[in-house]
Amino acid sequence: MARLSPRQRAWRGRLETALRIVSPALDLVVGTAERVGRTGASAERWIVRRAPLRGRATHPTDRKSA
Repeated sequence: MARLSPRQRAWRGRLETALRIVSPALDLVVGTAERVGRTGASAERWIVRRAPLRGRATHPTDRKSA
């Protein structure tokens, strides 16, 4: 790997410092998204989806023309 110039080292240091400062906020965002995802997944278990019975029309427009 090539050596970094003083300017590149300065920018690298600034970027690493900014990431250290912002990382707790990013951890909160990721943690919140994870909890929301779990809540949504558990709520889906309680949703009951009923499929129409075979051979029976559930609505007048579902009937096949003879």
